[in-house]
Amino acid sequence: MKLYSPGIVEDAPDPVRCCLEIKTRVSESTIAKAELGRKKHGHFVNCSYGDAVFNDCVPAANRSQVLHQALVTGFQHGVFVVCKLEEGQGSIVQIVAIRISTEKRDEYEKNLCKVVNPLLGFLQNEDVIARGILMDSDFPDWVTDPHRTILKTRAKLYYGHLKLISTEEGDLRPTKPVSIYKHSTQYRYNKHKPGLDKNTEISDRVAFHTTGPFEAKYVFRMLDAIMVNAWRAYQAVTVISPWLRALGSPPSLAQVRTKLHNFVGVEDFVADVALECLRRLAAQKAIPLFPADVPQEEREERQFKSEFAEYKRINGWPIRKFALKKFASDPFLKKLRLCTFVDHRPQRIRDVQPVIHEKGTSQKVVRRKCVLCFVPGKMIPGTSTIKSKEIANNSTYMCPTCMVVLCKKTVGNSGAKSCHTMGRYRKW
Repeated sequence: MKLYSPGIVEDAPDPVRCCLEIKTRVSESTIAKAELGRKKHGHFVNCSYGDAVFNDCVPAANRSQVLHQALVTGFQHGVFVVCKLEEGQGSIVQIVAIRISTEKRDEYEKNLCKVVNPLLGFLQNEDVIARGILMDSDFPDWVTDPHRTILKTRAKLYYGHLKLISTEEGDLRPTKPVSIYKHSTQYRYNKHKPGLDKNTEISDRVAFHTTGPFEAKYVFRMLDAIMVNAWRAYQAVTVISPWLRALGSPPSLAQVRTKLHNFVGVEDFVADVALECLRRLAAQKAIPLFPADVPQEEREERQFKSEFAEYKRINGWPIRKFALKKFASDPFLKKLRLCTFVDHRPQRIRDVQPVIHEKGTSQKVVRRKCVLCFVPGKMIPGTSTIKSKEIANNSTYMCPTCMVVLCKKTVGNSGAKSCHTMGRYRKW
């Protein structure tokens, strides 16, 4: 951000660039401390890093954060903003403008390098930086294979960003304003409140496919927020609430994080919930839910029609080949033939849809031979002579539900039944 304050920068009326750190206080104790600092030093405070005013206004846990940001960005000034959240309303308590001397930054960098160089000094090798990627030969022997994989996958972004902010003289200039570089833990923390955090909003926008419709993005974002909220609620119910009751006193944020360190991650939680939903759907797929006042007969009819629709979807419809064999052997098709919930009254073939389908530029008409009384002819092997001709009654009628041709002719005495009647009421 840019800051204009002649009291901070002597003889510099122009705005100066500075790093910004915002902290929100939500508990009564932290809000009280922030209010006390405002009463003592005012709403807007000018100070230098490490002086008495700075120590009064900036808690010890946040002081190194301001110094670290100044070191990384190269700025000589920082702004520490303290906010509070009470009854759902947020407001600014105090704004602390901090001047950070070069000596303080150099001292912090020296102490930091004592810890970092023995561990990560190989990442700052000039040859590695010029190459832009990490190779196995660059790692010390103590680095494990999983850590090597993590470092190699992130090195390209790190070195690319380093080249972007490096000057020709070898110095590092401040980064350009970006809103899609984000730490994964910070992204997950703000994931359940989309729209409140600008970086999260931008990240979500980038993550979606650019050609996806707005409605789909909106629904996915709602589902994402719901699942993350459910994950946090599950944490609270199963871990935090019992722990707080046993603890007796309010814990610190660090204690809460330690307690949740080994808790199931949000990705695993979402996967477990999705699998459980699929298992429940599979168990209830063929059991429609009906109001209590629906008669039993109507329930059975609805359930059968639901099963019929599912059978069509899985097996294809109508039955094109070996209809007689399938209707005689398939348990559901047997149930379909004898069912009274559907219409089996014969209709003319031309009135039943679909009975004619396109095939190239020609039309193919559904066969008109009765599937029940049809007997195929047999050829004498090695000749073109038919040993016995096929026997079948041609029909202009078919069952509109089963989609098979059944003739209405009767053979024999007056008590004989047609193929349609036998197919409708008898087991084949």
